[in-house]
Formats: sequence, structure tokens, C-alpha cells
Amino acid sequence: MENTENLLVKTIGIHKNSKENSEYFSFVSSEEVMILPEYMPDIKKIVSIIVEPEILSKKCIDTMKGQSSEGHYLSGKKFMVHMKLKQKVLYLADVAEKTIHTFQNEYFQSVYIVIPKNIDGSDPKDLLKFDYLKPQVNIQEIVTKKINERCIFKKVSLLVDLVLIPTYQLSYSIKNEQSNIFICYMDGSHKKQITISRKNHNIKPMWSPMGWEIAFLSDDENNKGKYMLYVYSLADGVIRRITDPEDFDAVGSFCWDYEERRIIFSASYREQKKLFCININTLDWKQITFGNSEAKNYKPKSSPTGGYVAFLQSISGVSNLYMMDTNTGNITKLTSCGFIRDFTWSKEGKVIAYIWDRSGEYNRTYLIDLNGMENIVLKTPKQIITMRNIKFSLDNQYIAFIGSDLITDNIFYYDLRRKRMTNLTKNYNGIKISDFVWKSDGESIYYTANDLEYYNIYRISIKNFMKYALTSTMASDISLSYRPKII
Repeated sequence: MENTENLLVKTIGIHKNSKENSEYFSFVSSEEVMILPEYMPDIKKIVSIIVEPEILSKKCIDTMKGQSSEGHYLSGKKFMVHMKLKQKVLYLADVAEKTIHTFQNEYFQSVYIVIPKNIDGSDPKDLLKFDYLKPQVNIQEIVTKKINERCIFKKVSLLVDLVLIPTYQLSYSIKNEQSNIFICYMDGSHKKQITISRKNHNIKPMWSPMGWEIAFLSDDENNKGKYMLYVYSLADGVIRRITDPEDFDAVGSFCWDYEERRIIFSASYREQKKLFCININTLDWKQITFGNSEAKNYKPKSSPTGGYVAFLQSISGVSNLYMMDTNTGNITKLTSCGFIRDFTWSKEGKVIAYIWDRSGEYNRTYLIDLNGMENIVLKTPKQIITMRNIKFSLDNQYIAFIGSDLITDNIFYYDLRRKRMTNLTKNYNGIKISDFVWKSDGESIYYTANDLEYYNIYRISIKNFMKYALTSTMASDISLSYRPKII
């Protein structure tokens, strides 16, 4: 009887470029019985088998959304890969003479991968079109078995995963003796300095909604603290000054308009602090808030769906939240309680979360429904005395903020579905946090903290609380911006 070792050949291997933790993948197995052509000699012993995959076509398609009774989940989009697999079997026809023969054939295989409707803020169809999203076929296992002298059973198991080609997605400013703007990949690699100055302070970078420009503030040695607005183009590396110091004394805060190529900003103008908007192509600007000369308008933030901008207005040190229709100029007062410190829009632009901060009292966080104007207070732990930098996650499931007990800062996030607050960072010993941003998938947060005396950038998962350091700097402060869209 023939030894079973001569009948079965098993090969295990993973493609050398395979990622350890791919986010989007699918397994597929195929089986067939390979029959030798008549002109080839009989099989005595299988030596090896080689399978080479070749991708023939790839595309993103829209599907229904939901989960079947069998457990198959569809998100509304899937990635289809059609491939050809070339096979080559080496075998011995005569074991004694060790003459090796080769039997080749090929077959076709299709596989689909369920993907999100958006990946890092971009449509997968656009990512595929511009080669940012690429499929990769990895041979996981090949099993061959001799059935008889003319037939071979073969099984191939494949892992097909999607690789998102890395690109610049984080922008940050490092403050020390000089302040400059940098960009890097999500893992902190490929750091690139986009402002090179020993005399200017370049601060508060903010990606444009389309993800191809970064606006920031910069002063110069002759006008320290009097910042003007600048825009950096990722496409050509050009930096342009957008606001003219002959028109404005200083720009304080700003945001991108989500509908047009405009920036809305607060500036000191004729001894008043008002809001303005400027077209970054023509540099034409206009004032958009007027009224009480004692009122200071600042911290504008555009609705993610466009059409509105919310801002704070302070009179005699008491600040309230307002909302403007950018098409008509009509302004609605959203709060009357005063002492509003910060706020954030929900993804759909239907809800605003804000922080109430009155001296001598615990801070509170409220949600305001812009349809019914109903205010809901969120329950927060008693150890949180002050809050700042409130932000919705991009999937609208969480609200995060920096909370402090006056000694130590931590990032807390509130799960809107489960109505539960979680201390994400669990800092102690007086650690301070300067800034944070959500990753587009809502599963991680990038933040800056002085864990090792100086400020550095960290990424932390809200699923397993794993924390990674992305930079090693000697900065006294770092501010962050996450690219909302690749394409």
C-alpha cells in the first residue's frame, strides 16, 4: 500500500505584504479535481503545487443594507474582485528515476468584501479610482491529494484584503521657541514640515472639508500676537496669505465654510470683534455680523451639512450661542443662560452640544435639538470640574471632551446610545491634555498630552484603550487637525 505521505501535500503561507490586522477582508476557498491530459505520464508522487493569483478586475458596487437570518451583513457597499489563478503541479512519474513533470492549468474566482459607505471620509469608489484603495490576494493554504494515477484533488484557501494606501491625514502645530505646522500619516510616519520659520508663530491648523488645503494663523516678528489667516495647498505646497493686515488688526478664530471655498473668521476690525467671510480664490471679503459695538463675536463653526454657522457672542463677559443662516443672514439666539464655553455640531447638523461654564460651579454639558430647541443635560462624573474642547465623533455615536479635576486632564467620551460616560485616558499625577481629534471611523482619538514633560501626539482606541505615541518632541503645546476627506 502506498504511503499516505506521498498522497497529500499541504502548503501554508501568507503573502509577504499582508497586513496583520486588515480592516476589510474576505476568505474564500475553492476545490477541484484536476485530471491529467492523456499525453502525460501517470502520477506516482506529488512534489509541490504553485498557485499564482492575478487580479483581472475590481470595482465598488452599491448593495442593500442589513443582515440576513444566516448572519450575512451588508453595509450598503461591497468591493468585488475578479481574479485568475494560475496553477502548476510538479509530480514524479517514476520515483526511482526522479523525473519531474509539470501539469498546468488556470481557473477564475470572484470574491466580495463588505466595506463601509465611507472610508476615512471618502467614497470607496473615489479611492479606487485614484488608486488609494487596492485589493491584495494572499494564499493562505494549498492542499493537494492524489486520488489515483490520473487525478489530483486540490483545495486553495485565499485571503483577499483591501489596502488603503497611506497618505497625509494629520496636521499639527508644535509650539516652542518657534511654532510651525507639520503633516504626517495616521501612524505618525512621513512627517513633513510645511512652514519653515524662525520668526513667525504658525498655529491652529485646520484641514479644508475636501481635504486638499490647510488653513492656519501666523504672525510675524513685527506684529507679535497679531495673527493673519494663511492657506497651504497640499497639491503644490504653496502657502498664501488670505487676510491683509491693512484690513484687519488680528484674526482670532476661524472655520471652513462647508458649501463654498470660503473661510469664516472672527477678527478685530475698527476696534470691534466681528465675524467675516472671505473667498480664498478671489480674496473678496465681507462682514457678516453687525449690531452692538460692545458685542464680541468669535469661535465660528460651520454646520457639517452647510447653510449655517454657529458662533459665540460675548457682552460684558457673558457669552451665549447663536446660529446664522449663511444664505439670508438671519441670526437665531440658541441660549440665554450665558457662560457658554465651547460647542460642537452633530454630523447631520441637527444637534449642537455645548459646555456651560460658570465660575465657581461645576461645568455642565447640554444637547440642543435645533428643531424643537429642547435642551438636554448629560450626566457627568462628579470629579469633572471643568470641561473644554467638546466634539462629536464623525459617526455621531459619541461626544468627547477634555475634563479636568483642576489637577489632571482626561478625555471622556459619552455613548449617546448607551447613555454612559467613560474615562478614556485615565491619567493621573497632573498630566495635562492640550487638544484632541476623532479618527473618521469613530473608534480612535488622537490627542496631545505632556506625559513625559513635553507635549506629544498619542492615539488611543475606545475599544481596547490601547495607546500609542506618534511623536517625540520638546513642545510646550500642540494643536491637531484630522483630514476629513482624502478624495
